[in-house]
Amino acid sequence: MFISNITHLLIVSLMLWSGAMAKEIHLSSDKVNDGTIAVLPDQVLTVGVVEDVAPLTTNFGGDYHGLLVDIFMRSHEKSDYSDWKIKFVPYADRHDAIDDIAAGKLDFLLGDFAFNGLDSVTEFSSSFPVYIDEFVVVTKSASKSLAVIFSIIWDDLLKSVLGLSLLLIIIFSVLLYIFESHVHPHMKDASLIEKSSYSFFMVAACYLRDLVYEPATNAGRILMSIWMIISIFLITVITSIVTTSVITLTHFNESNITSLSQITNQKIGYIDLEVAFAHAIEVLPSQPVPFAGYPEMVDAVINGDIQFGLGSKLLLTEKLKRFPELRDKVSLSSLAVGYEGFVILYSSKHPDRSKVYDNILNSYRGRINDGTLFHLCERYVDYPEHCNYY
Repeated sequence: MFISNITHLLIVSLMLWSGAMAKEIHLSSDKVNDGTIAVLPDQVLTVGVVEDVAPLTTNFGGDYHGLLVDIFMRSHEKSDYSDWKIKFVPYADRHDAIDDIAAGKLDFLLGDFAFNGLDSVTEFSSSFPVYIDEFVVVTKSASKSLAVIFSIIWDDLLKSVLGLSLLLIIIFSVLLYIFESHVHPHMKDASLIEKSSYSFFMVAACYLRDLVYEPATNAGRILMSIWMIISIFLITVITSIVTTSVITLTHFNESNITSLSQITNQKIGYIDLEVAFAHAIEVLPSQPVPFAGYPEMVDAVINGDIQFGLGSKLLLTEKLKRFPELRDKVSLSSLAVGYEGFVILYSSKHPDRSKVYDNILNSYRGRINDGTLFHLCERYVDYPEHCNYY
């Protein structure tokens, strides 16, 4: 009986000890192993998503989409680990997301992170560039006063064409006077001034497509026929110039920055953690001013705290589309200051999972030939050819 009681106590003690250990192991999954590396759950991929960087990532009530999200999901589905579950972790701050993947709390991180800005990082690695983007200059839009509108329309080409038109009108007016002044019913009995003004008016009216003159001589008919052909060409050129200028006025993302010399020795904002942006500003040279995100940088440009900002053309263009009120406040340059490649980050803290990461990212290659990647990129960006298919 005594031995039986001792055995029973040992069994109960063993069960209690096992339960405590299981609880400790479960709790440690949210802590850090050895004080440095987080323990991730088995057969679950923890994927961080930086929010508000459309079209790379979007969040609709907890349903995540976007160019990087969809590419990752398609790659996961095609990999050998498609049965692993995916747990998304949202981040409002890019710095918090970087800190967590550096501590090994994430398997993957999706956001506006560039390949050429992460070369010296050892805590995590980056995939091949998924999307090749330009970074451009954002400036405060100039007010479109009547003087500004006139200066845009009244360019050198328009001046040249109008000057040539006036010269040709005078030449053809003189020739018409010579050929028609003594025989045409409206001129033969008129004074010199009346003949001259009448000839000039008829040639100018024909230039504007209003042929109200009926020549009285063969030479006059030939002359006016030639002039009609020339005037059609000239008035078409003028119309094209004015139309192009009006389109420029209504195009929201064009600025007058055409050379790097225009932004040297100025305060230029850039997004923190984007090393490529900082290097480009140093080369200019200019005064770099870091910002936590695009909203803060754009506001600084609008308020005049900085003269220029440097950022992703893809993300800035998308922001102007989503917030139309910004279109009259800021403009984007057509000048590309440099290039960056958006990547998918993955942890370097879990060598036992490296084959999982490699298999998922390499399965991206298998979706090239069937056209899936092109159509996926086409859904989110205006230039799907910027997606990296190789």
